[in-house]
Amino acid sequence: MSYRINPAAWGAIFAVPAALVDKYIRLATGEQLKVLLWLLRQAPQEPDLYRLCKELRMLPDDAEDYLRFWVEQQILSMDDTAPAAAQDAPKQEQSPPAAPQPVPHQPVPQATVSPAKKTLPELPDTRPSGEQIAVRCEEAPEILFLFQHAQEKLGRTVGYDGQCALLMMHDAYGLPVEVILMVLEYAVSVGKTNFHYIEALARNWGEQEIDSIEKADAQISALRGGSRLWQQFAAMAGIQNPRPTAAQMNHLQQWQAWGFAADMLFAAYEKMRNSGVEKLSFPYMNKILADWHENGVHSPQDAENYVKQKKTGGSTPSKAAKSPDASYDLEKYKQAAIHIPSAYKKDKG
Repeated sequence: MSYRINPAAWGAIFAVPAALVDKYIRLATGEQLKVLLWLLRQAPQEPDLYRLCKELRMLPDDAEDYLRFWVEQQILSMDDTAPAAAQDAPKQEQSPPAAPQPVPHQPVPQATVSPAKKTLPELPDTRPSGEQIAVRCEEAPEILFLFQHAQEKLGRTVGYDGQCALLMMHDAYGLPVEVILMVLEYAVSVGKTNFHYIEALARNWGEQEIDSIEKADAQISALRGGSRLWQQFAAMAGIQNPRPTAAQMNHLQQWQAWGFAADMLFAAYEKMRNSGVEKLSFPYMNKILADWHENGVHSPQDAENYVKQKKTGGSTPSKAAKSPDASYDLEKYKQAAIHIPSAYKKDKG
């Protein structure tokens, strides 16, 4: 018996990368393939995530995870702008938003963000057999412990594919069992329990050599701090997305490490919009905030003074502090700033 395309079915056609069949037809999930085929059919139009979710009956967060899979495979490319779902969703008439209330600047605890020390590949295509997994469970009881507690964390049965992923996170990425369980716990807390997201998170932790409970706890604290910073900034800017993308989270953690609160992110956002950039661009905001960080600008008032100084050719805060002709009052301000009490740290004693 042979199969061929019914001639009557040929109508409009569109191009599909050969790699989709040659390499990914077995590796990709049905949902990932659906998303890519839908996007290929829309080309060359601008992707509309809102319509994609409506037609494929997907949640936006799930759709973004499926799209990131293809970005990581270098089949799709992505710029760091606001997701289309937020831009293109039907708008309702509403009264002008109230002006954001100023948020007093407070020292922000420094987030512990370890720089990536190595690059790890995705989990290999060749997976262990069921028999090999059973042997590993007999040889290493901690693997069986991992499978059992992973089911408790995720609230569902972990089948063969999940067991393969968990085992290879341990073997390929070098993550201890207790750290993998913390990866799962964080994934559950943010509502992303598909194994594609979990594998990507585990790979990131492996690259950062997060190989202990203490390091994992610090990383989770940094991620949650970035999420809180996003929620505060999004509320001020009127952004509807409940969670930032992975690329945006990296920026948020960096800004948090620089000591910026949500009011400064909003000030950078307004400066970006006033410069004619309509879509949310974290790389653009990062240039503004990096300049402010370098020049000692850490409050909206500092930013306002900094703009005035640049227009008049005056010294920036950091240059003025370094100048031998700095006034006595400015030197007193510098000394007072040095003695501001540091963020509270738990006594380990």
